[in-house]
Amino acid sequence: MSSDMNPTKQVTLHARLASQIRMAEAMDEANLDVMKARAEAAKASVEINAIAALIVAKPRIKLKLQELTNSGDSHREQTKRDLAAFEKAVREIKSKIQVGDS
Repeated sequence: MSSDMNPTKQVTLHARLASQIRMAEAMDEANLDVMKARAEAAKASVEINAIAALIVAKPRIKLKLQELTNSGDSHREQTKRDLAAFEKAVREIKSKIQVGDS
């Protein structure tokens, strides 16, 4: 701004600029809130999908355990691997949920 500007015009210009800055800050804050909400919703969606996959896998694992009980040692190693994979998936989801709650 030049120093030869009318003081009233300077005050008006300052007020207008300050108003525009406040509006931009408010818009940025609102945008950040929206982005945060979207990120939290996306995270929840990922966790829900992972839990749903485990729920679907659980009966299959139970069936394999029943087959193991009925068949003896023939399927033992594969059933152990399946059970270990299921347990690992459960632990991973628990750790993600606990980290997200912090």
